Order: sequence, then structure tokens, then C-alpha cells
Amino acid sequence: MLFLDIDMPGISGLEIAKKLREENSDIILIFVSAHEQYVFESIEYSPFRYIRKSRIEKELFLDLKAAYARLGEMQDSYIVIKTSEADVRIKHSDIMYFETAARKVGVHLNNGEILNVRKTIKELEISKDKNIVIESMKEKIQLK
Repeated sequence: MLFLDIDMPGISGLEIAKKLREENSDIILIFVSAHEQYVFESIEYSPFRYIRKSRIEKELFLDLKAAYARLGEMQDSYIVIKTSEADVRIKHSDIMYFETAARKVGVHLNNGEILNVRKTIKELEISKDKNIVIESMKEKIQLK
């Protein structure tokens, strides 16, 4: 969780948010600013909240409470995938979809990486709490 003031000397909070989002999409960003005109620009960086300095006493506690609740939700379940190089621990939320062909599974991640595994989807033992949609053709499976 990171609080960012938008108007800072040297670099704006929006510039920092852009760099952070390029590296880590999971971080909870909360903008704090006296400048309400930046609300719409800040949306580009998916902030969790935008606190106006004029209302910080009223909004801070509620926003912190909501942010801690979100952190609890972010304690995502994981799947361990054994590739030829190593065992890789991946959050379910980082998986875009699975693609299978000839007893091989390609695990496509949000960051564009693809992990290839010599297993079937059933052998991966995907968590039952995820909503899995199966398309025919190459049997692509997408987690929602």
C-alpha cells in the first residue's frame, strides 16, 4: 500500500504511479491531493482511492479500513507449476489463461510470460473455487 501526493517537488505522484504500475500491478495506490482536477488523470493508474486533502480527516480512516480489507482479499491462492527449469509458484490472479495441445499446457500470465508444462489441465489440479470456462478448438481455458 502506498500513499502518493500528486503535487510533489521534482516528480509528480502520477509519474511515480506510472513507473510503479509498469513494475507491479498489485500495489494498492492511494492518491492524496489538494488538486481535484487530477482525479480523472489518476484513473489511468488504477488508484484504490483518491483522498482530497481538504477531507483527509473524514476519509482517511475509512479508506485505510477498505485498503486493509483489499489486502486481505489479495492474499490470493497459488498454484505451483513444475516446469523443466524449476517449480514456479503463481497466484491464480496472475494467470490469464491455459492453452493445451498434445499433453502440454501453456500457462499464459498477465505479464506476457508463458510457462510450458508437460501435463494435462487435470494434472495441474486447478483450484475448484475458480470459474473456468472451456472453449473447444485448442481447448483454451480462461480463469475469470
